[in-house]
Amino acid sequence: MIANLARMNIKPENIDAVLLTHVYPDHIGGLLNAEGEKVFAHAELIINSDEFNYLEGDDHFAAVSDRVKGNFLLARSIFRTYQKNLRLIDKGEVFPGVFSLPLKGKGHTPGHTGY
Repeated sequence: MIANLARMNIKPENIDAVLLTHVYPDHIGGLLNAEGEKVFAHAELIINSDEFNYLEGDDHFAAVSDRVKGNFLLARSIFRTYQKNLRLIDKGEVFPGVFSLPLKGKGHTPGHTGY
């Protein structure tokens, strides 16, 4: 992802928002570098509140397989790292002209969201 941004002359520090549709490792894995630090130092991380609450819920964590527990732990690590720049959303306008649309029951996860 960083190489693709560089090809477009975009520096990670110039990204000011990351809108998450859902929290699968292939969608969030690039948010931290190898040292566990933010890749997008100035970005607001935006996620549906149902998605966040599901992944933070210990009862949900206890109910999933060991493989999926790893996904939860990755998400929780990202949430902690970006916590000062984390915005929980529901249905509605995220930015002028950009709207979130919960895909509950239609997406991969409990808080899957379209924009």
